[in-house]
Amino acid sequence: MKNLVLLSFLFLLLGCSQSSKSSNSQVIDSVSKSVIKNIKVDQFGYLPKQKKVAIIADPKLGFNNSESYTPSSSLEIRKTSDDSLVFTGEITLLNNGETDTDSGDKIWHFDFSSLETSGEYYIYDKTQKKASYTFEISDDVYKEVLKIAVRTFYYQRAGFAKEAPFVESKWADSASHLGSEQDSDARLISNTDVSTSRDLRGGWYDAGDFNKYINFADGALHNLLFAYSENPTVWGDDYNIAESGNGVPDLLDEIKYEVDWLLRMQDSNGSVLHKLASISWDATPPPSSDTVKRRYAPESASATISAAGAFAHCAIVFQDLNLTYATSLENAAVNAWNWVSANESRIDEEFDNTLFVNADSEDSVFSKKANRLNAAIYLFALTGEATYKDYISTNYKDIPMFSDNGGYLDPDGLIEESQNAVSYYTTLTDTNTTLVSMIKSKYLELLENPYNDFAPLLQYKEKKDGYLSYIDTYYWGSNRAKAQAGNSVYNPIAYNLGSSDETTLKNLSGIYLNYLHGLNPMSTVYLSNMSQYGAENSVDEFYHMWFTDGSNWDNVKTSYGPPPGFVVGGANENYNQAGVYMEDGVSLILEQPASKSYKSWNGEELSYEITENSITYQSAYIRLLSKFVK
Repeated sequence: MKNLVLLSFLFLLLGCSQSSKSSNSQVIDSVSKSVIKNIKVDQFGYLPKQKKVAIIADPKLGFNNSESYTPSSSLEIRKTSDDSLVFTGEITLLNNGETDTDSGDKIWHFDFSSLETSGEYYIYDKTQKKASYTFEISDDVYKEVLKIAVRTFYYQRAGFAKEAPFVESKWADSASHLGSEQDSDARLISNTDVSTSRDLRGGWYDAGDFNKYINFADGALHNLLFAYSENPTVWGDDYNIAESGNGVPDLLDEIKYEVDWLLRMQDSNGSVLHKLASISWDATPPPSSDTVKRRYAPESASATISAAGAFAHCAIVFQDLNLTYATSLENAAVNAWNWVSANESRIDEEFDNTLFVNADSEDSVFSKKANRLNAAIYLFALTGEATYKDYISTNYKDIPMFSDNGGYLDPDGLIEESQNAVSYYTTLTDTNTTLVSMIKSKYLELLENPYNDFAPLLQYKEKKDGYLSYIDTYYWGSNRAKAQAGNSVYNPIAYNLGSSDETTLKNLSGIYLNYLHGLNPMSTVYLSNMSQYGAENSVDEFYHMWFTDGSNWDNVKTSYGPPPGFVVGGANENYNQAGVYMEDGVSLILEQPASKSYKSWNGEELSYEITENSITYQSAYIRLLSKFVK
């Protein structure tokens, strides 16, 4: 896509006559336009048959309330190549003009779903001479974006050199964390004697730091594995990583790099070490320069449960590609399950984070039980053994949908992971048929249950969120919640749960994706450095210990910035760092409507609750995006 010129200008179309009209467009005499953020679109674009709704906003509350805009009653869509008119439609005022609660905006919707012709376009307010960012309509509009998003995991690899021709020179780096008392010589947190040294190299940095957590890794792996199995034909072997061309889809090569680290974290008795982390935050970029010592935690029930499910799910996917590897994963999963079964009293234990400076990454007892049932589902799918089938039937009330408070859906963490696992369970053979029926009916009920905080289909139909992509709270990592919500509403389609609203659910899933691509109050594509791939307003900088503040990797506008494609945390209404980004005594983050509590900046400890990346955000987004790639 080409960037629209930000200043008003005049195109004189000399020599054009009515005979130059195409069958579906109209050439006009001249166009003068300036781009405004009030007309919001998916800046990458749309599939031809996709639901297409632009959001028109007149900000009433928040940092941009001076950017008022009252649109004309009808808007146009024009080609970027010659400004020819291809579509005209009326706009619809939302909720009688009442200010939208989460965004603080007065909102109109502009539906142009009937425009299906491939091309590059922009929305135009002819009367006011205002235009949107450009967007594309085509069958492969998201194909390159998917590749770029997957490649961010390559940059997150620990203990692996990022070298040409697989990365550009500005983001090249030698292998990190392989020095004394680092990942290949990691020591136990409570006893740093050489006798405790373990080779725990590999895997991905969890987020903007260089630490590695089992209980976060498993959720990322499940989403990527589902992304592959739900749409296996879209994954190529040409993503320009070191393994490209080996006959295995590059997504699976990337997954294997992480799972190999999980295998190193497992003890011979089946238990799994809780995490591996640096002992301080003193690292300097790039990652290969980091000499901070690394420590591992002892085994925990939560990590062992998480690893059991990840090993089993990965074994299922790899069975037809690498049987030897799949068998080793199956053995690892069974051994982890058996250790938990022999140490059930440890499920009630809380991980002791003493001596660590980083997150404990511990699951609650409720979450551990839910995740154990998830692991049983993957082990049952893998082995067909009665042990796991019986465990599922006996402990089904550990599924959050069937909890004692009436059950619920939620787009966050282990609850969302449970929704995926039980949806998958309904497709297996030799299951508990009564439980399968219960899961299907309960899932569909909760999509529209008015007593459920997250009832996405109901909220969409009632337009509770003016931006149409409802979540009940904009907490830390809200962009993950948006992606997870899009996946959750697609599950009834992917797993044939029996919904009569499949078209509506697919439309809604696509709108959650559109939100992440610019259909949001910030008009921001929540991926880093994507201008060369069509996003005219993507993330310039974010919190990461590699792309740190003031470095060459800091900001796209002042340096070459971070690599493209990283998903950041997003708006966080619970952010409470006073005094940050103040203008005229007002915080541009703290005192904003919920979905405007965001700012693209790399303020280290001040910004990571909003702008940090995470493998959990990235994997949820990739899974959602892949549903719309052909």
